[in-house]
Amino acid sequence: MSLPRYGVAIGTFVKLVRDNPKPGAYGQWYHGHIHLKAGSAKFKCSVDVSSPQGLPMFYAMISELDLKTIDKVVQLGDGIHKLKSTSKSGALDYLRLPDLKPKSWKKGKADSILDKMEERAKKAKRVLVFGDRFKTNDGMHDVHYNQGDPDDSQWFKSNGIWQDGAVLFLSKTGVLSAILTRFPNQSMNTDTNGNPIP
Repeated sequence: MSLPRYGVAIGTFVKLVRDNPKPGAYGQWYHGHIHLKAGSAKFKCSVDVSSPQGLPMFYAMISELDLKTIDKVVQLGDGIHKLKSTSKSGALDYLRLPDLKPKSWKKGKADSILDKMEERAKKAKRVLVFGDRFKTNDGMHDVHYNQGDPDDSQWFKSNGIWQDGAVLFLSKTGVLSAILTRFPNQSMNTDTNGNPIP
């Protein structure tokens, strides 16, 4: 079962709000919540970045993407849009979209990754957040790599291709950049179902 409501939220950056970092004050994962506006609509996109004192997250920064990589999505108006998990819809796949595939990954602490996202978002003309839409359709979650989870993981059933989450930034000069994230136990070698290949 892949992500049921995969899509993208597009809008103007308003603010980034972090979970209370006090142990026990947030759920299993520590989040940064990117708030966007699209006309009169407002969206909240929750980005998992592990925990401040816990396991580090892997992240990759891509300074410039070819706009043709996801031209269909860039041309969409502000708002939340459903995307089919296919190579032609504008969906993301870290492994199968050559221009998106990171050359290297870095380990980063939660707030360090959020600092980088906030810095880029403040300068962007538009922010595009890919992930799984909330049932309320007012934001996104699963804003990270969404495949390669091992078969003993509770998220194994959510593996799938062409459904990766990420935060993209379109600058005022038309440059598209991205920050990608993944969990340490996710394989970067997957089959056509998004499951890890031994």
